[in-house]
Amino acid sequence: MIRTTCLTSGCWVVTEVIPGARSVALGVMIEAGSQVEPDAAQGAAHLLEHLLFRGADGLEEAVLSDALDRLGGDSNAFTDKEVMTAYVRTIPERSASALDLLVRVTQRPLLDAQHIEAEQSIVLDELLARNDEGGELAQLVLDQALYPGHPLGRDVLGTPASLAAIDRSVLSSFHEAAYGADRSVVIGVGCVDHEAIVAAVSSSMGRGHATLSRPAPPRHPHVPTAALVEHDGGQSHLLIGVRAPGVGSDGYLAWLVATHALGGGVSSRLFRSVRDELALAYSVGAELSATSVVGAVSAYCATAPTNMGAVIDRIAAELDALGADGISPEEFDRSLEAVRTDLLLSADEPLARLGRLGYETLLLGGPRDLVDRIAELDAVSFDEVDDAARSLGRAVRHGVVVGPGSASLTRLLEAACRT
Repeated sequence: MIRTTCLTSGCWVVTEVIPGARSVALGVMIEAGSQVEPDAAQGAAHLLEHLLFRGADGLEEAVLSDALDRLGGDSNAFTDKEVMTAYVRTIPERSASALDLLVRVTQRPLLDAQHIEAEQSIVLDELLARNDEGGELAQLVLDQALYPGHPLGRDVLGTPASLAAIDRSVLSSFHEAAYGADRSVVIGVGCVDHEAIVAAVSSSMGRGHATLSRPAPPRHPHVPTAALVEHDGGQSHLLIGVRAPGVGSDGYLAWLVATHALGGGVSSRLFRSVRDELALAYSVGAELSATSVVGAVSAYCATAPTNMGAVIDRIAAELDALGADGISPEEFDRSLEAVRTDLLLSADEPLARLGRLGYETLLLGGPRDLVDRIAELDAVSFDEVDDAARSLGRAVRHGVVVGPGSASLTRLLEAACRT
């Protein structure tokens, strides 16, 4: 059962008991992702998250590290474009200590100058490592094309120049403006006591109000683009992406099912065509990634550079066929069942449940029970999914190839993206 309480500070407490669970997953989620960063502070949201476990009010770094180890289990934090999440998974009798640590590190981080300098170096190394990965680099370039001139198109990690410009005053200002209690939720999943969590955090959550707001939705790019990036490596990486509805938008579930039919499993069109029939690649598929207001479907493939031309042709052909003919009833039934099963399986993961409850509370108007979510999915009709599939196949495309010798594919990629 899901229970919710809004504290006087404006922070929400959301819990869900998992019968028979012997562990508890606790988290603090804040609407402080990279999209709310000021232009001059790109990378601040992610850098601040790194610093949370470097020490908090009354807890030096060594003391905090020791306390986290004593909790056992797992603890970490991560930042995406919409939210920052800090969590601990431990045993129920250590819940009070875990909650105390989570609230203290998120509400009152030390932001020591030496730690800031150290984490800047660590994030820079993270950025360089990411740029060594052709697939991740391709995703970054695709985001820029899908969300031109918008914060959603920026790199969550920032840039070397923007990281170097961030100091304690920038991070402190961002924390004060973004980490308001009214944009925060405390979540507990597993063997939890709702009233105990409410009592534990009622007095410790600050009363601050976030002043940084979500940006307006990004404009829709109406002109197809094709980008080619020379990159050393044994494989070339292709992404062809189109805009899609956000998680909170009408039609999202229909697009999710249609995406699965295109490239979500071993029976999908891309897997059967590119891998099974033509043997052009080991890794191929499609996925729908979405924020609360906007999303994107991307078809992807990693293959030998000599195969990339044929891969581009085939993926473009599959998208064209989807746009012209939609999907079959068999594809609809199979894909709907696969998405439904994935949703049910995710309910067995406490951290996945934690993230879902927090995200829905912050960005979608409130948490939803799994039964309601399954019922909503089961209500999606064949016609809705067929319409989504046709829209997917006809949408303005943006293509990226990252790898050796990619410049030779210019005309082919441009043709594939011309709808």
